Order: sequence, then structure tokens, then C-alpha cells
Amino acid sequence: VRRGQQQKLRSMLAREMLDVVASVKLSKKWAIDFIDAWPTSHHLSKLSKSDFLAFAKKKRMGKETVASLWAAIERSESLLSTRRAEALAERIRLRVSMIRRLREVTSDLKRKLDDFMASEPDAKRITGLKGVGTLLGSAIVKSIRSCDSQRDSLSHRMGASPVFIGSGRNKRGEPK
Repeated sequence: VRRGQQQKLRSMLAREMLDVVASVKLSKKWAIDFIDAWPTSHHLSKLSKSDFLAFAKKKRMGKETVASLWAAIERSESLLSTRRAEALAERIRLRVSMIRRLREVTSDLKRKLDDFMASEPDAKRITGLKGVGTLLGSAIVKSIRSCDSQRDSLSHRMGASPVFIGSGRNKRGEPK
């Protein structure tokens, strides 16, 4: 969901600030703060280099990122009137607040998932398997806990034994 919101934000920005958007990764935390502070080229045209460098220092941006982003800002032109820029800025800031909220919800869910996995005795063994992380491991633990206590049921659910399908005398899948 968050990635979809980031793509919608990128498409909104791309219409107006193509050079700047191309040099920003929206997955970075500072990028959302940057776009919230200067959402349009109209706003960027009023940005001084000292303000930008202060922002970059506060957000601990890399030197190469700062240089490429400042070069893109210098190249950008404001094609919007003040009124249109403010209307677009309002829409962009709304999208930014949605992305921030999604980040909060995501981190809260990750924290709850980690707490759940810490309380489960089998979680360490399951997540120790190659390719099984916290999300998949918690789903496996949950399905193990929710299935019947019968051994056959668990092995059938995990695909560890053949499932005999049929009725009456003829059963498909049963060894001969």
C-alpha cells in the first residue's frame, strides 16, 4: 500500500519537477520531509542554498546526494502560478501525510509481529530455515497452532505426506 502511495506521489511530482524527482528515492525518510517542505518547483525556486544545506545536514544526507539534488533544484523552473502551486502543494502534502501514516502503521505492525515471534517457542527454529523471515514464520506458527493436534493433519497441511482423496473403495493418491 505504501509503495502505491509513493508511486502516486512520484507521478504527481513528475509532472511538475521532473529533474528533482528523478534524483530522489521516495523510500528514504528525508525525501518525504523534503517534499513536504518544498512540494513544487514554485516552492523550490524560493529555496536558498544555505536552507537546503541546513536541511541536508539535519537529515544526514550523503554528499553526492546533496550535490546531485542541488544541481537538479538549480535546473528546475517554476511554471506554475502561485495559486496553482499552492493547490498542488496541498494535494502533495496530503499524499505525504498518508505515506507517513502508513509508515507508522507498518512499523507498529512489525513491532507487534516481532513481539509475537519472541513469545513463540518454535519461532526461532522456523525462522532459521532459509527463506523464512518474520512474516512467513509467523504465518507458519499461527497455522501450526490453529490446526488439529493430530499429527496427520499437520503433515497434510504442510505437504509433508500424500493426501488420500476419494470415497468408497477407490482412493486416488493411495499407494498400491
